[in-house]
Parts: sequence; structure tokens; C-alpha cells
Amino acid sequence: MDEIKISVIIPVYNASKYLRQCINSVLGQTLKNIEVICIDDGSIDNSLEILKEYQIKDNRIIVCTQENSGAAVARNKGLDIAKGDYIAFMDPDDYYPDRDVLFSIYERACDNNALIAGGSLALDRNESHYKPTYETQDERFFDKDAFIKYEDYQYDFYYQRFIYKKKLIDENNIRFPLYRRGQDVPFFVKAMLSAKEFYAMERKTYCYRVGHKNINWQNNIIAIHAILATNEIIEIAKNNNLERLLDRGISRLLRYSNEILNYNGDLEVLKIIYDVIENLEVDNDEKTNYEKIVLLEKIQFLLKIKSSKEKRKIEIVAGKGFFAKVSVIIPVYNVEKYLAECLDSISDQTLKDIEIICVNDGSSDNSLNILKRYADIDKRIIVLSQENGGLSVARNTGINFAHGKYIYFCDSDDKLELTALEELYNRAEADKLDILYFDAEAFFENEEIENKLSSYKTYYQRKNKYIGTYRGKELFNSFLKNHDFLPSACLSFSKKDFLLKNNLLFEPGILHEDNIWSFKCIILADRAGYLDKNLYHRRVRANSIVSQKITFEHVYGYFISAIKAIDFFKNINLSDDEFKNINKLIESWLKNSKDKFSKLDTIEKSKYEVLNIYERNLFNFLVINSNFNTQIKDNKPIIKTVTKTQTITKTVVVNEGLKTNFYKMFPYYKKHGLKKTVLKIKEKLSKFLS
Repeated sequence: MDEIKISVIIPVYNASKYLRQCINSVLGQTLKNIEVICIDDGSIDNSLEILKEYQIKDNRIIVCTQENSGAAVARNKGLDIAKGDYIAFMDPDDYYPDRDVLFSIYERACDNNALIAGGSLALDRNESHYKPTYETQDERFFDKDAFIKYEDYQYDFYYQRFIYKKKLIDENNIRFPLYRRGQDVPFFVKAMLSAKEFYAMERKTYCYRVGHKNINWQNNIIAIHAILATNEIIEIAKNNNLERLLDRGISRLLRYSNEILNYNGDLEVLKIIYDVIENLEVDNDEKTNYEKIVLLEKIQFLLKIKSSKEKRKIEIVAGKGFFAKVSVIIPVYNVEKYLAECLDSISDQTLKDIEIICVNDGSSDNSLNILKRYADIDKRIIVLSQENGGLSVARNTGINFAHGKYIYFCDSDDKLELTALEELYNRAEADKLDILYFDAEAFFENEEIENKLSSYKTYYQRKNKYIGTYRGKELFNSFLKNHDFLPSACLSFSKKDFLLKNNLLFEPGILHEDNIWSFKCIILADRAGYLDKNLYHRRVRANSIVSQKITFEHVYGYFISAIKAIDFFKNINLSDDEFKNINKLIESWLKNSKDKFSKLDTIEKSKYEVLNIYERNLFNFLVINSNFNTQIKDNKPIIKTVTKTQTITKTVVVNEGLKTNFYKMFPYYKKHGLKKTVLKIKEKLSKFLS
């Protein structure tokens, strides 16, 4: 063969579907003085057989093999053995749009003494070659034939459109970094920076196939390498004062990071992304800096629940997560009697694009076996199993694992209307909602329970209608103004990004965990809505939380909800009306705590004695009194114990003319150093109860 003008390098891995079209487009070029270096990267389909078949027919084809090591290793091997004056790169699922591509590029490169030359991009979508509409500002396309300085171009994708002088590549020691994804981008930019300019052609010189494969962000190596490769471009751009390339790299890094977090919660991946994003310098760009902060908060949130997951030794018993429109999270604990009915109501939803995450929270009955049986039948069901940690921990585990755009929580003894998820998804998408609320109807395990708890028949149905889209605070105020209830988790349909961005986890170790979670959700939502339908069926049974015997955990749950709410709203901008409404809600939680405490038996009340005398007084001060009196003397609160019985220590705070409602108390606590004492109660009780 005469002197080789172009070496075409093709890495091949499991590409049998498109490989013949690719090779035919190369061998059919009118430029005959080429070599075609095909490196099979450990294919497990019949790609290698196809390559050997073509090698027999055409002696310009060189076939090499290697264990699966990635396209970067394969391309570098091709560069090491290439003999052509120029190098071209082809992917095995792409092709040249016509027979004269290589001849025309080579001719222009030689005529203009160009180190790099190439043309516009053609796209193949849905396996049909088509010409996209585009503006001349789009860097994928050129509107004339001319030299372009790279400092004026600053683009880093679709390097396959160009041919590269072999001498340029070798003398500057330019090779593909060993990333499994994104390795072509640093190669392209380094080659362009070495050449300083390239010859651009209006004609299309490469056909890139799109829409036939998705990025596997669940693969740790793919995820990490995409981040590292993009970060390398950012560093190259900074070192060479390429501002547009820098902006492009930062934007891509943030986008990739968000996409990866939707699919991959591995601890190693999270830590690498966090480190890269944390070191990202975007101080002069307010919008990008905000995106950076939100992303870091999201990763911190995932790291928090991931660490909890590691400690609890969560096992994936069945199924594999996948991106879906909705992730349904079902905590499961000893509900063998009701579980099948619940699972049927989710599996049979009219919206089919859902993943069903069942978290077995240490069940000791037959619940786990039921979950396994359902997972064998329905591949959308993922079964996770962990040591018993309670409803909050199980839901948090589900959030950590979820891949859906939206998240819905269903209790394992309840049921969902079969059209519910479809209706909720359509409404949330149409109105771009962070959270969407709806109603439920109660049904009873037996007649005795129904007679005893008949008030629950309409308990989960709102008295008023809330049409349209609201700011969360506005909807919250409307609910309270109209004496309607704050939504529970099971009556909330949430956007996953909204939960992640705002660190909206459930408080572990308490009952009534919905209180503080729902409160934070509605206050923080930018766009909230309400669907006036009973889509949920709430089972009221003998051992459910609403009907079981009052224990200290009930008291503690309401109390901690109030304390957490106080700690939360001090950092939120609120109007006077919003402030007052929030405090009405907090007062109601404290009143519930007080009322339930009075119903405890002696053994349950003894748990209260874990508090020392000062903290016990403060606890009573908050729980026993719904309207509080204070006295300030020498800038210190005076708390006097006046009575003590076998069951409770009642506290009176003496007043010298100052009367205040609870919503004015927190600044008082903060001023006098009592905030930390209030919050320490939670820590002490948590340790005691565990």
C-alpha cells in the first residue's frame, strides 16, 4: 500500500448492531490510502467475529484485541501503532455521512498546511439520517471554510469531526486520559491548544448517532470519571484563560453532578463529587454560586442518610433501582396481614413508570417473605432490609435509594386509589409543583374500632377547596385559617429534588414524625398545590398509631416536633401572620404533649424522671402551660417549683406584669441562654428511650 494518509482508529465494545454500517462507511471512502485500526475491547457479543470477517476482505483493516479496559486505552493503543500522516477517530456506532468525507478533509488540511481540520456535525436520531436546524452560533456547525483560532472557539465536544496531524499528537505527547467516560474531551482540548488554530469546513464530516443508549450513572466508575474528566477541563480552561470554556465546564459539572445524584448514592461517589464541587471557584457568578451551594447541601443530605444506612447494614434483598416518574416508598414492619393488599394497590396503578421501594424495618413476622414473593413477580419492586429503626429511619432509607422524579410515601397497612399516582404526577408536572397535597378516607378493621374511633371517618378530608398554585407559606396559612389539617406524609406527593435541596429527612426516634416533616415541607415549598380527591385509604386498626395505648413516645413526639419547629423557623423570613399561625401550630403540639402526658400510667411517667431537676422544670414549663408567664430579674429567668406529686412536678414561673404567648418566647429563651437547654432535652430523652 502507498503512503498512509489517514489512520482511522475505532475502539469496539459490544457494537455488533451498528458495526457493519460504521466499517462500510470507512472502507467505502474515496480516499483509499487509509488504514483502519480496530481495537476490540473485550466484547462479549459477536463484534470481534465481524471485525475478523472484514479483515479477511480488506487488508487495510488491522484488528487488535485487549481485555476490557475502556475506549481510552484502546485509542491510545491505536495511536501507538498508527502510521498515517493524519489521525481520524470513529466510534463503532457512528459513520461518515458520505463517501468523500476523508478525501475532502485531507485535501483541505494539506492545501492549508493545517495541523487540525474538520467540519460540521450530522446527527442520526431514531436510526434515520437527518439534518438538524441550527444557528451559526452553534459550535457544532460551521457556516464557511476558514481557519478559526481555538481561543475564539472554546468548544470541547465532538472531536471525531476532525483529523489530527500525527506529528502534532506525538511531539506534544497527547494521549487520552484513562477515564471510562469523558476521556475524549481533555484530548480534544489539549490538541487544539497545541495547534492554536484549526481549519473549519462547512460540510458535514461526521454522523453521530443519538438516542440509542443512556449513560449508566449507577456505575461508580462512569460517574466518578465523568466528574474528574469535566473537572480536568475546568482546570485547563483556568490555566489558559479560556472563560467560555470555563463556564461551559462548570455548567456541565453541575449538571452531571445533579444527574448522578438522581441515580447513584454510593458513599465514594458522593464524597468525590462533594470535594470537586466544594473546590469549584464560582464566586463572581451569583446564579452558579447558588447552584453550587444547593448541590453541596443536597450531597450533605445524602451523605447523612448514607452514613446512617451504612451503620444499619441495609441489604438489597431483591430488585434494582431505576429512573422512574415516581418512587413509591413503603416502610414495612410486621404487617403480614395487610401487606398484600397494600402492594396490590401500588403494583396495579395506572401509572406504570414507577419504582416501588419496600423497606423491611426488621420485621419478625412473614412480611419479608411476602415482599420477596411480590418482587419475583413485579421487577419494579425493590426490597431493602435493615435492622429495626422505626418509621422515620425506614422512610429516610427509601429517600436515599429513590431514583424517581417524584417521591410518594405509602404506609404498609393502607391502600392507594389505582389512578392516584397518574393523577398526582400529571398535576404536579402541569403546575411544576414542589409538593402536592390530597385527601383520604378512613376504613376500619372491624365494627368495634369504627364505633370507638368514628371521628376518623372524615378526619382526613378537608372542609375547604384550595384551587390553583400557592407559595407553601400561603397554603399553610389557608389551611390553618380554615381549620384544615396539616398534610401527613402519606397525603403528600413531593418532588425529589425539592426534598434533597432542603434536607427534608424524617426525625428518627419519635412518633408523630409527620408533624415536623410536613411543617418544613409546606413552609419551604415555592410551589404547592392541592387536589380535592380522596386518593388514599387509611386503615384504622387496633394496633395502629392512631388507636394504640398512649405511651411516653407519644408525649415525646409532639414535644420534639415543637422544639424542632422553634429551631427551624428562627432562620425563615416570616410575616406577622405567618409567625402567629406557626406558633398556633406549635402550641397545639405542646398541648397534645401535655394532654397525652396526663394519660400516662405510672410506669410510663417514670421515664420522665430521666431529666435532671432543672431540665424537668423547663420541660414542665413548656408542656404543662399553654399560656406562659415570665419574670425577669437580674436578666435571669426565675423558675420555682411549688408542688410535687407522685406523677408530675408542676412549675409556676412568677410574673411581674409581663404576660406573653408562646410565639414571643423563643427570643426570650435565646437571650437568656435557655435554647441549648431546651434542645438538650431531646438528646437526653433520645438516648434514654433507645
